[in-house]
Amino acid sequence: EIAIEYKDQDFLREGLVVARKAGVRQDLLDKGARVLKKLQMEDEINKMLEIAMETMEIEPMERAIKYAHDNDFIEDESEMLLSGFLQYHLRHWSCEFKDIIRSGNTVGLDREVKLATTLWKRCEKVAIELKEPGIPEVAHRTLERDMRGLKLVMPKATDLAAVRVATDELKRVLGAVERYAGLLPKVIHEGDMAVPKGLDKSLVLEAKDHLKAYTEAVKALTALVKTEECPMAELKNALIKARLAGAPEELIKQAGDIMDKADPNLWNATKVELELLIALREADDIAELSAEGRFMRVQDAADAVKNDKKLDIAEDVLAEVDEVSLALAAERTLVVSITEAQRVLSGKDLTDPERTKALADELKRACTGADASAQDEAKRSLLPLGERLAERLEESAEGRSALHEAVADAVRARGTLTV
Repeated sequence: EIAIEYKDQDFLREGLVVARKAGVRQDLLDKGARVLKKLQMEDEINKMLEIAMETMEIEPMERAIKYAHDNDFIEDESEMLLSGFLQYHLRHWSCEFKDIIRSGNTVGLDREVKLATTLWKRCEKVAIELKEPGIPEVAHRTLERDMRGLKLVMPKATDLAAVRVATDELKRVLGAVERYAGLLPKVIHEGDMAVPKGLDKSLVLEAKDHLKAYTEAVKALTALVKTEECPMAELKNALIKARLAGAPEELIKQAGDIMDKADPNLWNATKVELELLIALREADDIAELSAEGRFMRVQDAADAVKNDKKLDIAEDVLAEVDEVSLALAAERTLVVSITEAQRVLSGKDLTDPERTKALADELKRACTGADASAQDEAKRSLLPLGERLAERLEESAEGRSALHEAVADAVRARGTLTV
């Protein structure tokens, strides 16, 4: 145990010999043997790490770290390995951010920036600790160099991440203002901050228009609610407008209670009309409800409107019902085809080459139909996936066909040999 603590190779080697003769328990002998092996390999591994540190490339560092880990070295016990480990990740994020800046593909970038920032803070602390006496100078010098490399690309990556987050939030809120109107001030503020960094200003302007409409609608409905004996027709129109603008539920409920008390039939008809209008507004909320669910919601609301003989719905609204229903039907067909393709490609459903090719053709037709009729959000989210899966199905059909032919040839050959 003393030899292990002092980590002297000669002392430990002699200690192990004596310990074996003395019958020391095996777990302690094994520990001593591991420590001795690490002491013997430390110079070799440190040399590998030093070379990798100076090259500034990722692959040599990855090999050196793997070799160290394979031989039971860990970062907590080796300053050189710790520095190499951090340098590997610094280089990774530097390359990753450079590629993102070149390509403009910022999906998930905000999370990556957070991870890189956490890494940076850890490196700042470790770089100071690595300047202690007895630690090779290369450990802190090359770590600080790689930190500077990441620092050069971090501001641009951070700006791109901010633009991506602000853009996504603006589109999410604008896609369902009737549900997220309360978030408009927040996303507008974040959007304004991101415009100088590259955000599309038209999104912010659109959000400001919605906020203005929201404010005016809420103001108008609030005034009517406070008015004694206000005209019910006027209250109905203001309530519908405010609800579609995303007015607070409490205000809508208050106006609804007034209508229900004054004219229950009008209130019931208003609820039917409002459900249809909201169903149409939320028909493209892919993240909230399945295509089947949105399709059925529109159909149920439209049926309820048609069944209410006293309800007079504008022709353009009824035309929109037909248009949205067609779009949702195309989306639903594409979703079904995509699901079936994924099951076949994952091996959950076994099919022959002919059926696989037929599925590819069906998926292509579904993609064509969606491209012609589906809503924009469905096209953006589903079409690229559907097209990729169709290509994979065709490749799979060809592979399965070749395999079937090979098996058939083998069977025929075996039959010939048997005869």
